[in-house]
This record gives sequence, structure tokens and C-alpha cells, in this order.
Amino acid sequence: MMDTHRLLSRAAGIKRLLTTLLVLLGAAVPGSLIYAAFYRPAFERVLIEAIGYPNATLALWQFGALLALAVVHILALAVTLWHGRQVFAELLAERIERAAHHARKVSMWLWGLVGYSIFAHTTAVLTVTWTFPEGERALAISLSSVQVSTVLAALMASLFAQALQLGAELWRDHKEVI
Repeated sequence: MMDTHRLLSRAAGIKRLLTTLLVLLGAAVPGSLIYAAFYRPAFERVLIEAIGYPNATLALWQFGALLALAVVHILALAVTLWHGRQVFAELLAERIERAAHHARKVSMWLWGLVGYSIFAHTTAVLTVTWTFPEGERALAISLSSVQVSTVLAALMASLFAQALQLGAELWRDHKEVI
């Protein structure tokens, strides 16, 4: 017989971890906006260095565009984490089909994050270099290990969703036989 208590306690632990991460991400958006408002030069340096142009100076519109790109990314991560949390909440409530639904949503949002991160980096490089002299402006499209890892996570979430769906169907069949 399967030890469901051990499995459910692990699911509860993962749900708590995802809830904690979700709260931290929820605090990141207003925290970033407050930090940006009071410490713009320092926050600007962080953004510029993350993009790879440490000697650039930004106009207000460029800073706002980079900040908006970052906030949208954080919000998309939060939605992804929320669906991940819901997978484990539904598993704890023994609603396997709903857990499969949320696992599919996690996969979908991860695929979206891959596309958005490529778009955001390209837009950020274009934004930072917009005021550079002619010939020094850049348009960069990059695929890094972060995107590759996110693709692998999306594939695993999709596989997990399929396994949950199959498990739900098997459980429904089992109930009908009994």
C-alpha cells in the first residue's frame, strides 16, 4: 500500500515554498518601484549592467521602459508560481484533474516567459543604445542558458500535466470498477 501521508506532506511543503516565493515576488514589484523612485541612479546602474552596457546613461523614458520590462517579467513569474502553487493545492485536495490543468498552465506560462525574456532583452538593448551615436546602436537577440533551462522546465511541466491527467483517468476507471 502507498504511503500517502509522506507524499502529501511533501506536496504541502512544496506548496508552502511556492507560497513563500509568491509573497516575495509580490513584494518585489512595489519594492522595486519604491527603490527606483528614491534611488534611481543606483537602480539604473543595476539595470544597465544587467543588460551589458555599464557605461550607458539613461534618459527618464529609457529608465521607465526598462523598469516596465522588469515589472512585467516579475508579474509573469508570479502568475507562473501561482499556478505551480495551485498544482500542489489541488493535489492536497485530491483534485487530480484540476492539478493537471494548473500544471498545463505552468507549462504555458513558462513557454511565454521564454518568449518574453527574448523579447525583453532585445527591447532592453535597443532601448539602452537608442541614444548612442549612429553606428553604436545595437539590436541583440540572445538565447542563454536561462531560456534553455526555462524550456526544459516547460517540457517537464507539460510531461507532469500529462502524467497527472493519465493518473486522474486511471483513478476514475478504478472507481468505476469498484
